[in-house]
Amino acid sequence: MGWAAANRDPQVFEQPAVFRLDRSHQRHLTFGFGIHTCPGAGLARMELRVLLEELLRRTPDLRIDDEKPTYRFGGGDYAYIATLKVSFSSPVA
Repeated sequence: MGWAAANRDPQVFEQPAVFRLDRSHQRHLTFGFGIHTCPGAGLARMELRVLLEELLRRTPDLRIDDEKPTYRFGGGDYAYIATLKVSFSSPVA
């Protein structure tokens, strides 16, 4: 089964192809499911939260310049955005 395809099911996820950082928490299969859940999932979520909080604190006017980011599939298990055009003014110290 391809996890990436499951996370893009329009019957489960509203507008699955739209890149949104503010998407509400939904059950997805990014870190597996049940007994196959990644043991590092909590750490990965915390690291991403800290990274985004610091990035947005230092670049408060950060904005995505791509109209529609292009997802790529890297095999059956994951999808990613290879490039994402953004812009911002000078970062805050």
